[in-house]
Parts: sequence; C-alpha cells; structure tokens
Amino acid sequence: MSDHIQLPPPVNPSSEVEKYFWCKKRDMNRVFATCVRCKHYPCDYCTPSRIRELANTDYVVIESVTFISERRKFVLAKMKDGTYKELDIDIKSPNPDHLKDVEEVYVISKVLIPVLTLRAKNESDSTETIRDPEPVEIKGRQRKEKETQN
Repeated sequence: MSDHIQLPPPVNPSSEVEKYFWCKKRDMNRVFATCVRCKHYPCDYCTPSRIRELANTDYVVIESVTFISERRKFVLAKMKDGTYKELDIDIKSPNPDHLKDVEEVYVISKVLIPVLTLRAKNESDSTETIRDPEPVEIKGRQRKEKETQN
C-alpha cells in the first residue's frame, strides 16, 4: 500500500482540497488532500474552513469526535415567543426593562467545541475489490511443477 493518496491531476479543481499549494514545511507543491498523512499536520495552512471542507470529501475518514471545553461567561435568554437571545445584563442586579419579554435566563460558563479527528482513507476503506480465487487445476499444476523441480 502506498503512503500517498493518489489524485488525478485536476484540470479545473472543483474545491480547495484538490488545489495545489506551496507547502512551507515540505518545501514543495502539494495537494491539500494529502496533508492528512503529513507528520506536520495540522500546520499553518490548515485553517478551520479548509479542514471542514476536507472532512466533507471522500479522501478522509472521520475517526472520532471529541469535545474541548472552553470557559466563557454569557447570559442567554429564552424569549416568550420561543427564540433565544444573548443578553448583556448584570446578573446580580438586572434591569427589569430588559426582562419584559423574557421567559427564562440561562447563565453559561462552559462551552463545548467539537473536534474531528481525520484519518486518510486507505485502499481498504475505498471500494473493496473481490479477487476471483485461482482455479483448482492451476494450483494443482503449479504444485506438480514444484515437486518435479525438487
């Protein structure tokens, strides 16, 4: 099995994933879809939007999804019409005018951010090729030829 993803040279690349770019780490032109196999991945070129686009292609497999917790403090209000709105109020002494149409108030201090782990797709992950077993008479003939040589 080869170490690289084999891509046909695109005449008109349909997405950012199939375009060539100058890799500063490898000092060569590369296709972004091959970056997942690189030891420097993710590098400076791998922006969140490019990685999201790569995750939606057939070149990679999403191996796992984990969460990173990040501390943020904000106030979220559920309005009487069912919508949610972020409020900029003091929790200890809120202004009653800001809370006229509010049904519930949520104080959020931790946000979970999903993180995808991408793995380059192997040949076995692609369409499986089924090989026909060799006919019995060919195997028998090869065995007889080996025995006569010994």
